[in-house]
Amino acid sequence: MLLCILGIWLIVLIIWSCDAWARRSSIYCHHQLETVPVLPVALVLGCSPKVADFINSFYTHRMSAAVAFYQAGKVKAFIVSGDNATHQYDEPSARSRTGRF
Repeated sequence: MLLCILGIWLIVLIIWSCDAWARRSSIYCHHQLETVPVLPVALVLGCSPKVADFINSFYTHRMSAAVAFYQAGKVKAFIVSGDNATHQYDEPSARSRTGRF
């Protein structure tokens, strides 16, 4: 019984900690382009352009946001991450081929 109570408290503590971390991190989230600070470099996280032959909306929105930041003068350069495990699957080169970077 004691182990069950400790387990429940541990779960509550983990959930509370995650919530507190998310609330403190919210100052770094911007919902309007005007509030984004000017930075020399930004990171664009990797994402597959297509999922099961459908356009990946995460990819589309991620690339559109990066272009908007660059055009607004908010970012001077990008670090583009992504999977490049095989010649057939190369996320960074896929961005170059689409003309986005």
